[in-house]
Amino acid sequence: MREGEVTVNGQVVNADLEVPDSSLVFFRGYSVPPPPTRPTLWGARKPRGVLCTLDAKEDISTLGTLLRKGEVYDDKTQMGGFGVPHHAYMVRRLPVTAEGIVMLTNDPEFRDRLTDPLSRIQTMLHVKVHGLLPADNLRSMWHGVTVRGVYYGPVWVELMRRSWSHSWLRVRLVETGETDLRELFRTQKLEVKRIRRYAFGPYRMTDLTEGALVPLSIHPALHHLIPRREKRMALTPARGQIRVDSDSGRPLSIFEALRTRSVAVGPENLNSGAAGEGGRGTAVWEAEEAREEEEVLQEYCEARAQRERSTALRALGPELDDEGEEDESDDEEEWRTRVKIVDPQEGVDEKNS
Repeated sequence: MREGEVTVNGQVVNADLEVPDSSLVFFRGYSVPPPPTRPTLWGARKPRGVLCTLDAKEDISTLGTLLRKGEVYDDKTQMGGFGVPHHAYMVRRLPVTAEGIVMLTNDPEFRDRLTDPLSRIQTMLHVKVHGLLPADNLRSMWHGVTVRGVYYGPVWVELMRRSWSHSWLRVRLVETGETDLRELFRTQKLEVKRIRRYAFGPYRMTDLTEGALVPLSIHPALHHLIPRREKRMALTPARGQIRVDSDSGRPLSIFEALRTRSVAVGPENLNSGAAGEGGRGTAVWEAEEAREEEEVLQEYCEARAQRERSTALRALGPELDDEGEEDESDDEEEWRTRVKIVDPQEGVDEKNS
């Protein structure tokens, strides 16, 4: 962005700003689509002796360097074959001496929810230890353990296999940024020789290939952790053109555009810029308005005459007031409600009568 390689709707941007999905974003000439409604998740197998970072280091091999060897990256788009950017977020890092499954996502909020201890996502590790196994002490970890002021929570330890020199243990716990298995087993007089993260939540290491990045679907058990995108109103450039009055220069509404003199609406002058003072378009509309007013006036006069006739018949006697007259009065009131015309002499006539 500092080099002016990012454009939004054709304008170069040099600072962070919120961009709606309808905007056109380009980076180095390549279109950048809006983020998906759901985050993306990948998985990889980290070998031993590899630093758990996507950055390249000169003195040590990194996970990012290893993944780029098996995946062709484009220098222009800074994207890989699976669409993994350089700024992908690791869900839970592993030490250099450890190996196993590593999860990556493109959503930092989703990463934070997956690593939050309150989410209660268990991690399964295979740990190779040297020493005599204290069976009773290992069972006591099921109820929770605290080491040097760090609470590990319940830790389930099971024996996988044993030999005369070492043992393999299956350990299940909720990892945090402060948990250290070497420190944990040192309290049990066990020396950790090897750590392998076998599973993280519903994902297992056997589902992945070493040295490759595999896209993973979000398991249904993790759907409640997916961040919800907020729908907010945003100002976006309007499509089309705004009609402007040629005399005053102010914008016109869709209703004023048909009646103003600056817009030609007559069939003979449809393509002209303005009808003018004596244009044919304005004359057509004035004629139509005069015709409509004449029709309304005629209907009103007919209704007035009908009402006067009904009043005269009622004055002659009730024997002449039949059902037909009552129906005509009802029709008259219905018509008056429809056209919304109030007779100013109506109150005077009733008072005189």
